[in-house]
Amino acid sequence: MIFRSFSALKKLFWIGPVQTSAYVKESVSIDYGSRDPNFGSQVEGLKTKILSSAHLNRGKYACIIMQGPPKYITESLISTINPGQDKMLMLNNGNIAQSMCQLAMELHKPLYFNPLAVKKPLMPITKIKGLMRDTTHLVLVHEETSGILNPVSELCASAKAKNPNITTIVNGCQAFDWTDLDFTNISFYIGSFHTVIQAFNGISFCIANLNSLNQTKNKYQSLALDLYDQYDYQVNNPGQSRFTPPTHLIAAAYAGIQEWEKEGINNRFLRYSNNKSILIEGLTKLGFEFAIDPKYLGYSSITVKSPKSPNWNRMNFCKLLEKEGFILCAESMVESRSLQIGFSGDLDFNDIKNLLEAIEKTLKTMDVNLSKD
Repeated sequence: MIFRSFSALKKLFWIGPVQTSAYVKESVSIDYGSRDPNFGSQVEGLKTKILSSAHLNRGKYACIIMQGPPKYITESLISTINPGQDKMLMLNNGNIAQSMCQLAMELHKPLYFNPLAVKKPLMPITKIKGLMRDTTHLVLVHEETSGILNPVSELCASAKAKNPNITTIVNGCQAFDWTDLDFTNISFYIGSFHTVIQAFNGISFCIANLNSLNQTKNKYQSLALDLYDQYDYQVNNPGQSRFTPPTHLIAAAYAGIQEWEKEGINNRFLRYSNNKSILIEGLTKLGFEFAIDPKYLGYSSITVKSPKSPNWNRMNFCKLLEKEGFILCAESMVESRSLQIGFSGDLDFNDIKNLLEAIEKTLKTMDVNLSKD
């Protein structure tokens, strides 16, 4: 098999998987046995570093790593809800929340969700219908696939003020990071290693308040998705998992978090912020209109409206861009006539600048004149 140099690979401007560095790619070239002490130290190192980055300690919180996408952990937690006793409120303003609603209905869980409003952040708890004093679980999304950032710390605090015993579950699989959140009122935070850590999809983690986690013991409906059992096994068998772990993905996550520490959390935030600002400015100059107001966006993606030109074809546009070395998502997660561009991952000013130049060239090739739309 012939391997191309990493520098020759196309750049990924996606909203799920992100562009990874050469260091992360190289990390998966090493084979580990699942009982290898070196591998086990990476697992424990990941958990320690994640809790440390959130300013949390193991006395009150745990970090649990599980195989599969974040939805596996979401299903795990939703499965613990008792239909006869519990009431769940799902705050819904995007695709991730919609998929969690579908998941709850498939599991036949009692569910109330607020009307879908995909173009704005979630409103304050005081204005959300459905949150009663007997609501036992609040489920919400930190950053949606549309790029909208929700004020989850404030929402969870308001919910706890109304009902101190409520369990709050935050899906942060698409969010930039969790380091600036106030975890005081967050019971479970679900994260992915492919966002700020810039590793690969396929494994996820959960930051769990231990009091909340202990209450889920023996309530899970799936052996493989038993979050408490995974936690308990990892406590008694450090560095191990109940089932054979994806060793290469964990090695990549460990390499990614090393790079995150080396770059610095604040510096990575500034790089993503600069990427967003440059992209917004460039797309505006090209004549694109935004489907989501940029002031509501987090640090993962931007959504623009599709041009009205009869020559516009999103699939063709993405194919032409890929020939230039840039991969975009050809299907929008927001609405049918829109285009999403990711800007997180191992991307910098030059990558964004080159992308904008390629977009301008591609529009000319397609004879799409935005000024006439």
